[in-house]
Amino acid sequence: MLLIRRFGGGFARDGVGFYANQAGESFDEDTAEMQVFGTREQIAAALREILEFLLRYAETTNQETVFLCINGHAHFLTPEEIRAWLKEDEDDV
Repeated sequence: MLLIRRFGGGFARDGVGFYANQAGESFDEDTAEMQVFGTREQIAAALREILEFLLRYAETTNQETVFLCINGHAHFLTPEEIRAWLKEDEDDV
């Protein structure tokens, strides 16, 4: 619940997800949905922390992708894509 403490509000709920991977295989599995609410400034300041959280989550739960949506902009991210974003951020510093 680190992200919720950081932003001051949010929720999480368990569910079941259904999807097909790029090979066309269908899956259903237990899922978790988490939402946090913050200002643009809070989100921007915590973006690296959010990506690190998503990477840990993806690796721990063995996910091919995780879904990130900020202000209506949706992204399905693989662990490799998240690592690349984090590396780009390190290179910019």
